Amino acid sequence: MAEKMVDREFLRLAGKTPMSTVAATERPAASLIPKQTLYEKLTGIVGILQILFTGAFRHYAVGPPSPSWPLLASTLVYLIRVNSVRTSRKNVAAPPKSRAQLVAVAQQKSLLDNLALKNDAVPGAVVKEIEIPVRKRELPGLLNELSKQESGDRTIGAEWTISDSLLKSAGSAYQEPRAKVVLFLHGGAHIRLSPRTHRRTVAAISRELKCRVLSVDYRLSPGVVFPASTLDSVAAYLYLTEELGIAASDIIVSGDSAGGNLCLTLMQYLRDADLPQVGAAYLLSPWCDLSTSFASWNYNTNSDYIAIDNEEDPYHAPYLYLSDVYPRTAASRADYHEKKASGYVSQALAPLEALKNLPPMLVHTGGLETLVDENITLVRRLRLADGKNDVTHQLWTDGVHVFQALQDRRSGASAFREAGKWYARLLSSEGAEKNNAGWTTKVDELLEAEKTARVARAGPIKPVKPADPTWKFVRSVERLQDPACKSDAHEMARKAADEAARVTGAKAEAEVFRPVRA
Repeated sequence: MAEKMVDREFLRLAGKTPMSTVAATERPAASLIPKQTLYEKLTGIVGILQILFTGAFRHYAVGPPSPSWPLLASTLVYLIRVNSVRTSRKNVAAPPKSRAQLVAVAQQKSLLDNLALKNDAVPGAVVKEIEIPVRKRELPGLLNELSKQESGDRTIGAEWTISDSLLKSAGSAYQEPRAKVVLFLHGGAHIRLSPRTHRRTVAAISRELKCRVLSVDYRLSPGVVFPASTLDSVAAYLYLTEELGIAASDIIVSGDSAGGNLCLTLMQYLRDADLPQVGAAYLLSPWCDLSTSFASWNYNTNSDYIAIDNEEDPYHAPYLYLSDVYPRTAASRADYHEKKASGYVSQALAPLEALKNLPPMLVHTGGLETLVDENITLVRRLRLADGKNDVTHQLWTDGVHVFQALQDRRSGASAFREAGKWYARLLSSEGAEKNNAGWTTKVDELLEAEKTARVARAGPIKPVKPADPTWKFVRSVERLQDPACKSDAHEMARKAADEAARVTGAKAEAEVFRPVRA
């Protein structure tokens, strides 16, 4: 079958090198992590303060990348970008001495992990942590060998999240939730972050789509490599469909950045494995070219905060995701070069056959982000591959990568509202909803009990801050710029960009939202 092409091609590549381990990785010994001297710590703090001061100065002296950016957004974007570039250079100058040390350093908690909202502090929503069982089963295709290694004893951490207004205990503010569930896969370049770092974003998705959300704590690289996280996302899907009895068509997969990449892989795998397909997908700045070949990595480098396109960095996220070989060898580099452009990994570059027969999608992109070219390429080629692929592309001109999280009261609030409208339109076109009361009752009882316990521990749930009324976003429909590639781009990226540039008419259009002072 034509749609099996991506499966066969990746299995050919994966046969060259072992691709993953099945066991959940234990956090390596702290002794492997280099210790900082007091001088190094103080120097680091001074360096951060200097970056913050420079970022604030640039905001006022030069101006922010967009007039709608507040000081905090400008300063944070500048801080993260400059610090990432400096860290990458240090990594190249002083690489880890062994794979064990590489894994230990990569798996350290990040600043975002340490700043993640506690369960009791999530505004306007209730969060309940659970464990998902990974059943012993033999899955076909891409996951065949990996699934055979499962013992049936492993579990995956996850969180149920619901907007407080969707619980009956909300009283007069109660809105009946849809009998749908969002399966959320968080971003973090496949190597960092967790559901805990994305609680505010997930709560907003629950509120606007009027759905319960299951957010999955899948395994990260380099402790495991592809396709281990895909196996975890399939296990979460099977938990919903088999354990809870939810129809696959009642599942919306959603994810930001690397989580959006995983959502695409999950949908491709379900199609290729002849498993029931999910009903829809909502992708926030999906990372769909792990070769980092597109020109927007260059022309938006000073407006976005991510800087992960240095392949010489020993912690280069795409390499850690796809290869367990360290130190790198000529053979491992060649193998990685092929794998990073394969259909299950970099969907923007995938053969058109690999992009057929997929569910309705909403893709959100920031006009100032480094991934804008690959997002444009992905959307156009999805539409080109299959006339039945229903793909909506919406772009906010002042948005950075996953701007919904960083600019949550301006462009982010607008984006979440548009996602809610899109999903309402999609459901109205499909006809009347069916309410499977069994699973909804079970999940809501769990969340109501958690809400009661939370209120007893921490007091009433605080409301969500409203959107900033000083800005509105004006919508237009237009053809976006044609994607271009860097000088050292992967050959598959050049082919994909040329193909996307030749797309005409409605297939090349997007909804564009521009900020206007109210």
